Amino acid sequence: MEAKVIHPKFHHLNLKTTRLDEMVAYYATLVGAEVIHKDDLGAWLSNDDANHRIALLAFPNFTDDPEKETHTGLHHSAFEYADFDELNASYLRLKEAGIEPAHIRNLDDMAQLPVLTKEELKQQLSQLQPRDSERQDAVGVHTSGTTGGGTDLRHARHAVRQAAKRRDHR
Repeated sequence: MEAKVIHPKFHHLNLKTTRLDEMVAYYATLVGAEVIHKDDLGAWLSNDDANHRIALLAFPNFTDDPEKETHTGLHHSAFEYADFDELNASYLRLKEAGIEPAHIRNLDDMAQLPVLTKEELKQQLSQLQPRDSERQDAVGVHTSGTTGGGTDLRHARHAVRQAAKRRDHR
């Protein structure tokens, strides 16, 4: 008897990078990914209720590959939209932000993406809150302030719990 093939739903993508903050900003702009957890070694991002959809590793020993164009590795990833209107609306939003698919061909091209500074974060904080920040289950988090004074943010309670569990299992 032949075993039935199970078709699991794709859960997440894990990428290695030397440009963590740029990658976090890129996926926030591209697909609305929110930081679930971030430290010096990486970040875990999600744009839904999953604990993460994109994992970014940034270990100190990582270096950029000068010959990456000829080496094997991830060629691309894709996102599926419900219909053409959603796809087109996202394309127009990204084009307005100066991001067009033809412009982003490799990690070096990501340098053209805008980086959110701490001051911009503070000025636009109300627009950058997680989707559930208006709900009762949102909790306040204060950053450590390693680049000056700390910043108060709101996170979904489930995201804070997941980050704490990951931290405790290290």
